[in-house]
Amino acid sequence: MITPRTIRERVMAYLSSLAKKSGSHIVTTNFDRQQLADFLCVDRSALSTELGKMHREGLIDLKGREFILPENCSRGT
Repeated sequence: MITPRTIRERVMAYLSSLAKKSGSHIVTTNFDRQQLADFLCVDRSALSTELGKMHREGLIDLKGREFILPENCSRGT
């Protein structure tokens, strides 16, 4: 998950891989924010800021550890 350069790219790569694996555009991660930041090799506050931006832009919806992605993420497109 560290190949993508930006935090947004890392988040989307991770969430898209979960969506593809589960076959659903609604995914739940086992990580809290700090663990997710550590996994993605980013700062926690920067991750939270980017998740907020992504939410405001309509790219994701989030509730705690649950993320709702555009439906095409689970189909691999």
